Amino acid sequence: RIKDWLKKQTRIPGSWEMSWEIKAMAGNGGVFDFVVEGKPAQVGSKAAIINSKTGRPIVIDSNAAPARKWTRLVKKVAAKWWEEEPLIDDPITLSVVFYFNRPKKHFGTGANSRRIKEAFRSPIHAQSPDLAKLVRCLEDALTGVVWTDDKLVYRYRDIRREWTVDNERAEITIEW
Repeated sequence: RIKDWLKKQTRIPGSWEMSWEIKAMAGNGGVFDFVVEGKPAQVGSKAAIINSKTGRPIVIDSNAAPARKWTRLVKKVAAKWWEEEPLIDDPITLSVVFYFNRPKKHFGTGANSRRIKEAFRSPIHAQSPDLAKLVRCLEDALTGVVWTDDKLVYRYRDIRREWTVDNERAEITIEW
C-alpha cells in the first residue's frame, strides 16, 4: 500500500517530486477512470412551497427526481467497473468533467443548422446547473460504491462543465 511505502521513505524535497513518487508507486491500482453517459444532475436545490391545508411553508428538494435518476446511474456504472475491489479508505483526488448538450440557440439555421455560431464557440458551460451541487451529487453516489465516505476527497484537480455536441456525460478520474 502507498501509506506503508511512504512511511519507509525519506522525505523527498519539493512537493512535485513527492507527488510524482506517490503516483509512480500507485501504479494502475491508484487511478480509476470511468465515464457515465447521461445528463448529470445536481442535488441540494431547495424550494419552499406553502401547504394549502395548514398555510405553513414546506421545504422540498426541487430537483429530487433527476438527482435520484443520475445517482442510480452513477452507482450502476461505477459498481460495474469497480467490481469486487475493496472500498477506498485513503485520501482521494477527484477530477470530473460534466458535459451538457448545447442549446439550439448555439447553432445556425437552414444550411448552417449543424454549425456553432461564432458567439457560442467557447466550450465553457457557465450557467445552471451549479458545479458544486453537481460534484456533491456525484460524491454522494460514489459513497459506499467506490469509497467509504466522501469526506476522503481532499483535493479537486480538474472540475468543470463543458458544452458538447455528443452525448451528455461525466468523465471521472479518482486517484488515491
